Amino acid sequence: MRKHKNYKIFLSREDRLKLEQAKRIIVDNMLDPLSVAELALQIDLNVYKLKVGFKEMWGTTIFGYLRDMRMEKARFLLSGTHKNVAEVAQEVGYSNPSHFSTAFRKKYGINPHEYANHYRSL
Repeated sequence: MRKHKNYKIFLSREDRLKLEQAKRIIVDNMLDPLSVAELALQIDLNVYKLKVGFKEMWGTTIFGYLRDMRMEKARFLLSGTHKNVAEVAQEVGYSNPSHFSTAFRKKYGINPHEYANHYRSL
């Protein structure tokens, strides 16, 4: 077996399929995410290969991917529904609306309330 030129670790075809499965599990469990150890057990991959392989394949950490998916869903909800910021925060897995607002502002450079008002006024 040879090391793939784009990876720092060897990822077999089976490993890559397991990492794809991990992405689906992360999205499916966005409200109550699994720990890295639980995720590794569920896809039958060791924690190191899960963490390093995930970063190698998608350029982000498992937690970074989860946060990005939460923010994408939040952006969709804020622009396409009449839910308030606290409702959206809870729907994407944030129990604290303030933490959600901080994460949203960091990702998109705008307060979620302002974002929602902008898209609802169009």
